[in-house]
Amino acid sequence: MKIVIASGKGGTGKTTVALNLAYYLNVVCGEKVQLIDCDVETPNASLFLDINYRENLDCNLLKPVIDAEKCVACGKCVHACEYHALARVRDSILTFHELCHSCHACAYVCESGAIDMEPVKIGIIKQGRVRESFEFLQGELNVGEVQAPQVISELKTYYQEEAIVIIDAPPGTACSVVSSMSGSEYGILVTEPTPFGLNDLKLAVELACKMGLKVGVVLNRSCDEDAFIEDYLKEVGIPLMGKIRYDLQYAKSYSSGKLLLQQHPELEQNFEQIWSRMSELKKVNMFHQKLPVERETYRLQDSSMVHHQLEELVVISGKGGTGKTTITAALSRLVPNKVLADNDVDAANLCLMYDTSVLNSELFIGGKVCAINPENCTNCGVCLEACQFDAIFVEDGQHVIQEMNCEGCMLCEKICPTHSIESRSEAAGEKYVSVSDDGNLYLSHAKLFVGAENSGKLVTNVRQTARDVAYTRGEPLVVSDGPPGAGCPVISAITGVTHVLVVTEATKSGMLDLEKTLKLLKHFSLTSFVIINKYDLNEEVTAQIENTCARYPSKVIGKIPCDQEVHYALVNNRDLISHGKGRAYKALLKIWGTLNEELPYLSAKKKKQWRVL
Repeated sequence: MKIVIASGKGGTGKTTVALNLAYYLNVVCGEKVQLIDCDVETPNASLFLDINYRENLDCNLLKPVIDAEKCVACGKCVHACEYHALARVRDSILTFHELCHSCHACAYVCESGAIDMEPVKIGIIKQGRVRESFEFLQGELNVGEVQAPQVISELKTYYQEEAIVIIDAPPGTACSVVSSMSGSEYGILVTEPTPFGLNDLKLAVELACKMGLKVGVVLNRSCDEDAFIEDYLKEVGIPLMGKIRYDLQYAKSYSSGKLLLQQHPELEQNFEQIWSRMSELKKVNMFHQKLPVERETYRLQDSSMVHHQLEELVVISGKGGTGKTTITAALSRLVPNKVLADNDVDAANLCLMYDTSVLNSELFIGGKVCAINPENCTNCGVCLEACQFDAIFVEDGQHVIQEMNCEGCMLCEKICPTHSIESRSEAAGEKYVSVSDDGNLYLSHAKLFVGAENSGKLVTNVRQTARDVAYTRGEPLVVSDGPPGAGCPVISAITGVTHVLVVTEATKSGMLDLEKTLKLLKHFSLTSFVIINKYDLNEEVTAQIENTCARYPSKVIGKIPCDQEVHYALVNNRDLISHGKGRAYKALLKIWGTLNEELPYLSAKKKKQWRVL
């Protein structure tokens, strides 16, 4: 039995549920369990476990190496690469391994035999056993690499068929989640009772339906305002498997890296209920995605010649659920002249904090997918043998391409001897420009379609649109809500910005992910500031975070306490500044004063007369 634990956004308690369900099944029920952490960008499950590791295995991908003596610089490999991982410069070919998807198309088209595919390490796989308990696997993607699905696929080769396999998936609904869900029968989706939680739950349900999973939901941080989540689940026919109520003591145990069931045995009945309802899980009807109608009611001017004069502040976090979007929305209320950009295209929630209407919408074409024409196909198997992404399989004697797995490398189309494979451009999302009802705030945002590859292209597009809006309106500043993690979308969000504001939380997982983020920012020579959210959850971890920031260096500009008023504000679709009360609100006002001293451009009150270069 394979059970994937997933969520439409980070920070809902997905890893908490995966860990404690594995512990309950193994320690309480005596079942053979294997826990696999597939959140390879920011794996955190191991922080809560005492693991005896047996070995670390390199995760390698075959990438092109050019033999200069054989290469005639014809450029066929460059034209064959859909990922721009090769470039022709004068009489030589350059390779960019961080962009390479290891599709092997370049090697197939090279007629001089100048390209060899050689292993390049992109991450590691750790195998071990929780002491006197269950088996554990974890993947770790190297910082700056983009092939998370490949590390996840490698992890899945170590599944134990005789065990109950619990899979902790990455947050969101992009390609890495598809890889984690593939091959599982059951999906437990974890959410929380906030508008953010409901919005992202809907996305996760849509993906789980597309993947053909039997689905149930666990509601974490349950309170007296859960009805809207339960109403949605009744509407779509998905069982609510159980609830974990909000309790500050649970949060403090989590911050210290403690398993809830070990610290709070009363929760055993919650996981008993969750497990008992597994038999009620069933597949629900596929959600049919209706492509939107494109519209343009606001004409933008091209800012490509002036965009580097713009100031841009991006807010990021090493993991989901730290309060990044909540803090971005609050601080944005205090910045006088700006355009907002929601770069978290996998789970865009910033628009939920404002009363807005859409001015422009446009489909985003992310790449191509291939399909086989069965009338011409001779089922020779050439494409099946060449495909590096397990996207081609045989069904009822006919070769078929699974679009969810297709990376759009076009290799199969290039090598098909009967020309039976055709490619087409595929919409991967939708881009928007929205305006607040009072006309004072403009927002560039997007929705990545579930299962699509979050390569960073859509993030770059959202940022460019925000610049175009700023140029059109004469605004001096773009404030961006960045994606969580440390992968390709984050790299696309931070490249070329003026400053970075990092939001972390006083938990062991928050500290681990913060350090990975700071390493990434150092690699790109970016100046950063840090806000520690929920600092009073664990004062010891807060002190460790401050010491970590001092080493890089990255200045801590403020700390925000735990405050139930934050939840009340979110439930009512209000940012903390508009809400106007609570300890967190007062802390944010103080942070705004400090941030304004550090970055005076945030308070620029004059419109900008752009000078075209």
